[in-house]
Amino acid sequence: MYAWLVMLLLVAGCSSEKHELPKAHVWQCLVSLNDEYEDYATYSYVLVGRDENNQPSALRYHKLIDAITGSIARISDSKGILSRESYNIFLIPVITCDASNDVKPNYDVSLKLLASLSAASEYPFTNPGPYIITLYKPIGKGQQESRADVLFLDMSTVHPSAMPEFVKTYKNHLAKHEIDGIHSLQSLRLSLLNLALVAEESIGFAQIAYASLQESFTEKPAPKP
Repeated sequence: MYAWLVMLLLVAGCSSEKHELPKAHVWQCLVSLNDEYEDYATYSYVLVGRDENNQPSALRYHKLIDAITGSIARISDSKGILSRESYNIFLIPVITCDASNDVKPNYDVSLKLLASLSAASEYPFTNPGPYIITLYKPIGKGQQESRADVLFLDMSTVHPSAMPEFVKTYKNHLAKHEIDGIHSLQSLRLSLLNLALVAEESIGFAQIAYASLQESFTEKPAPKP
């Protein structure tokens, strides 16, 4: 089924089709590509480039999933509010996903999808991630003769605490701009926010380290005879 994605992205030509911009966002657990529903405005796949043994990327992936599931409704809770054509849907590959939104990511599916994307596009999706990758058509139901427009966000170096703001900016971008070609979302504001959080964390570690050093060298009163 992943060869389908390669075919979808490799086909040359320009897309002249006009697309409706999403007005809102929902999320869905993706156990298999058969779980994809058609007719949504855009499909945003939430993927990671390393398995759960890579602790930094796994932490970022869980924080990204939390930022998505904590800020928008699940697909089952949004039925009847708007038509499908009005939504961008975030798809999270999972092994299990219960009614309490306890998501257990499927790292194997994420890795395979990213490998296919790397083989098919100009961008090598080889970083640890996580990524958000958005298409106009669901991967499992795309037409091989069509050209896929792709927007993506690589969060391999994003501070975990910045994930909610990155998700918010990504959602706002999708609601205002069509996708044309293969592009990475760029935001100076997000870059500055991420740098500030990383710097703040580094300063915190330095303060802890200096405090420990100072404590070690503080003269302690000699015990009374």
